[in-house]
Amino acid sequence: MTTTYQTAKNQVMNSKRAGEGTANLNFDLLYRQFAPKVYMKCLSLLKDEVLAKDAMQEIFIRAFMKSSQFRQEAKVSTWLYSITYNYCMDFLKKQQSKRSKIGEDYREAC
Repeated sequence: MTTTYQTAKNQVMNSKRAGEGTANLNFDLLYRQFAPKVYMKCLSLLKDEVLAKDAMQEIFIRAFMKSSQFRQEAKVSTWLYSITYNYCMDFLKKQQSKRSKIGEDYREAC
Protein backbone atom coordinates (compact mmCIF):
# COMPACT_ATOMS: atom_id res chain seq x y z
CA MET A 1 0.00 0.00 0.00
CA THR A 2 1.36 3.42 -0.98
CA THR A 3 1.13 6.16 1.60
CA THR A 4 0.23 9.76 0.83
CA TYR A 5 3.82 10.70 1.63
CA GLN A 6 5.24 8.21 -0.86
CA THR A 7 2.77 9.26 -3.53
CA ALA A 8 3.56 12.95 -3.05
CA LYS A 9 7.29 12.28 -3.04
CA ASN A 10 7.15 10.25 -6.22
CA GLN A 11 4.95 12.77 -8.01
CA VAL A 12 7.21 15.67 -7.11
CA MET A 13 10.45 14.10 -8.15
CA ASN A 14 9.16 12.30 -11.23
CA SER A 15 7.36 15.35 -12.62
CA LYS A 16 10.33 17.61 -11.88
CA ARG A 17 12.69 15.25 -13.69
CA ALA A 18 10.33 14.92 -16.62
CA GLY A 19 10.01 18.70 -16.83
CA GLU A 20 6.24 18.55 -16.57
CA GLY A 21 4.30 21.73 -15.98
CA THR A 22 2.70 20.16 -12.91
CA ALA A 23 6.01 20.17 -11.01
CA ASN A 24 4.98 23.33 -9.13
CA LEU A 25 1.75 21.69 -8.00
CA ASN A 26 3.64 18.62 -6.86
CA PHE A 27 6.24 20.74 -5.14
CA ASP A 28 3.32 22.26 -3.28
CA LEU A 29 2.50 18.77 -2.02
CA LEU A 30 6.09 18.36 -0.89
CA TYR A 31 5.94 21.71 0.88
CA ARG A 32 2.71 20.83 2.66
CA GLN A 33 4.14 17.47 3.72
CA PHE A 34 7.46 18.71 5.07
CA ALA A 35 7.08 22.39 5.98
CA PRO A 36 6.13 21.71 9.62
CA LYS A 37 9.12 19.38 10.10
CA VAL A 38 11.53 21.77 8.39
CA TYR A 39 10.20 24.65 10.49
CA MET A 40 10.62 22.70 13.73
CA LYS A 41 14.18 21.76 12.81
CA CYS A 42 14.97 25.39 11.98
CA LEU A 43 13.43 26.51 15.25
CA SER A 44 15.44 23.98 17.23
CA LEU A 45 18.67 25.16 15.61
CA LEU A 46 18.06 28.91 15.35
CA LYS A 47 16.03 29.37 18.56
CA ASP A 48 13.95 32.17 17.03
CA GLU A 49 10.49 31.87 15.45
CA VAL A 50 10.94 34.65 12.91
CA LEU A 51 14.35 33.39 11.81
CA ALA A 52 12.99 29.85 11.60
CA LYS A 53 10.12 30.96 9.34
CA ASP A 54 12.49 32.90 7.09
CA ALA A 55 14.90 29.97 6.99
CA MET A 56 12.12 27.56 6.09
CA GLN A 57 11.15 29.73 3.12
CA GLU A 58 14.76 29.90 1.92
CA ILE A 59 15.22 26.18 2.37
CA PHE A 60 12.23 25.34 0.20
CA ILE A 61 13.43 27.77 -2.45
CA ARG A 62 16.81 26.02 -2.42
CA ALA A 63 15.14 22.62 -2.53
CA PHE A 64 13.08 23.64 -5.53
CA MET A 65 16.12 25.06 -7.31
CA LYS A 66 18.17 21.95 -6.53
CA SER A 67 15.46 19.36 -7.08
CA SER A 68 17.16 18.16 -10.26
CA GLN A 69 20.19 17.25 -8.12
CA PHE A 70 18.14 14.95 -5.91
CA ARG A 71 19.42 11.40 -6.28
CA GLN A 72 16.88 8.83 -5.26
CA GLU A 73 19.56 7.06 -3.22
CA ALA A 74 18.12 8.75 -0.13
CA LYS A 75 14.67 9.67 1.09
CA VAL A 76 13.31 13.10 0.26
CA SER A 77 13.12 13.76 4.00
CA THR A 78 16.84 13.04 4.36
CA TRP A 79 17.63 15.33 1.43
CA LEU A 80 15.51 18.14 2.92
CA TYR A 81 17.04 17.59 6.36
CA SER A 82 20.49 17.99 4.84
CA ILE A 83 19.52 21.25 3.14
CA THR A 84 17.88 22.44 6.37
CA TYR A 85 20.81 21.59 8.60
CA ASN A 86 23.38 23.10 6.24
CA TYR A 87 21.38 26.28 5.77
CA CYS A 88 20.92 26.79 9.51
CA MET A 89 24.56 26.04 10.32
CA ASP A 90 25.74 28.47 7.64
CA PHE A 91 23.37 31.10 9.00
CA LEU A 92 24.67 30.62 12.56
CA LYS A 93 28.29 30.80 11.38
CA LYS A 94 27.58 34.07 9.57
CA GLN A 95 25.87 35.47 12.68
CA GLN A 96 28.83 34.47 14.84
CA SER A 97 31.24 36.03 12.35
CA LYS A 98 29.25 39.29 12.40
CA ARG A 99 29.30 39.33 16.21
CA SER A 100 33.04 38.71 16.26
CA LYS A 101 33.61 41.52 13.77
CA ILE A 102 31.49 43.94 15.81
CA GLY A 103 33.41 42.98 18.95
CA GLU A 104 36.75 43.55 17.21
CA ASP A 105 35.60 46.93 15.89
CA TYR A 106 34.46 47.91 19.38
CA ARG A 107 37.78 46.91 20.97
CA GLU A 108 39.72 48.82 18.32
CA ALA A 109 37.58 51.93 18.92
CA CYS A 110 38.30 51.86 22.66
